[in-house]
Amino acid sequence: MMTANDQSRAPRVAGVTVQPAWLTVANAVTYSGLGRTLMFELVVSGRVRSAKVGKRRLIDRAGLDAFLASHVTGGGA
Repeated sequence: MMTANDQSRAPRVAGVTVQPAWLTVANAVTYSGLGRTLMFELVVSGRVRSAKVGKRRLIDRAGLDAFLASHVTGGGA
């Protein structure tokens, strides 16, 4: 879940907000609502894809979405 502040910083192309395919750990934590420690555990265990770029660890947003979707319970609307 991106906050209003995060959305204001997201790039815009032709008036459309572009969501990045890769998130920093801090942004992935904000986006998912999960804790930082759990996010690193998911990365280290390979349950969420990530890439190390220099000193930065980036989280694959599609992989994070898939992980979260696989843990949805209940059938309520």
